[in-house]
Amino acid sequence: KTINVRVEIGFDFLRMNDVMKILKEENATILNQAFDNRCQLTFSVRKNRIGKIFAHLEKIEGMSIKMEEVFYS
Repeated sequence: KTINVRVEIGFDFLRMNDVMKILKEENATILNQAFDNRCQLTFSVRKNRIGKIFAHLEKIEGMSIKMEEVFYS
């Protein structure tokens, strides 16, 4: 079993490439997405990778991060 974390983030559309690159590098799974001027994206990732992802995402201007839940798979 692995421990995963579900996270919801919000960011400006202009930051899309930066966000997607980070999520791809850390093998995050995108669960839901809504793109407009302000994008909302929900993803899951292994718990042991979440610190690194947060460190990168927090550097992006206008980023909002909400950790939703921890689950086992």
